[in-house]
Amino acid sequence: YDDDKYFVSGSHDSTINIYKNQKLLHQLNSNGKITSLDFNNLNYLVSGSTDGKFTLWDMKNGKKIKEYQVILKNK
Repeated sequence: YDDDKYFVSGSHDSTINIYKNQKLLHQLNSNGKITSLDFNNLNYLVSGSTDGKFTLWDMKNGKKIKEYQVILKNK
């Protein structure tokens, strides 16, 4: 049984906060306002932001793994 409780929040000030058991574990910084967050098995976090990027983060150590730029083509 895993007693750890995680909560993740994203903000328009470009920060992502990861809480574990109601205590701030990591504060991550993005380049744009955070618009979406999703995480998987408490290992990886994906964030989307207004700068057209989505970023893969390691939730355990708070480090950025990879950043992707979304390119939209006009039709």
